[in-house]
Amino acid sequence: MMHYGKRADKCFDQEILGDAEHHEGDDFKQPPSSNVVSPDFDFEKPMIKKFFLHVFLDVTGHAKIIDRYLSDNHAPYYKTVKADKIQFHNEADLDPDWKVKQCYVLLIAAATEMENGIENLWKHGKLQNCRWYPDFRRFMVMNKMKAFCSVAPYCWSDEEHWYSL
Repeated sequence: MMHYGKRADKCFDQEILGDAEHHEGDDFKQPPSSNVVSPDFDFEKPMIKKFFLHVFLDVTGHAKIIDRYLSDNHAPYYKTVKADKIQFHNEADLDPDWKVKQCYVLLIAAATEMENGIENLWKHGKLQNCRWYPDFRRFMVMNKMKAFCSVAPYCWSDEEHWYSL
């Protein structure tokens, strides 16, 4: 069981198997016999809204945490954030955490791409005349994404553990 946040009930349970390990026998649960989608799941809303309401962990307040983390000179991307004036939280936005959500969506999208290295995800144009680069720059500046990746895991930890590595 892995806990996140400051509340004891914020947790999820998972089993990670080694390369040579696997499940044997009939200990798998049967698939649900009824609909597993919450009745609150609104199929009319855009997918990104449904994803962060019903599928992904709650990231409310993470933009503010990320800005606080990156404002310390111990942060790996401190100089880049300062030079590029990178900011994740904006209280005036309808959703102050929308940039954090955008980063997570891009991380998931990156897992589906066949690129080698983060820089290739931000290239545009054709690759050897057979397919197009993903061109993530349409959605976010690469330095902002790199800064996000450097801090995202710390959003679920207490501040005393920041910069400990």
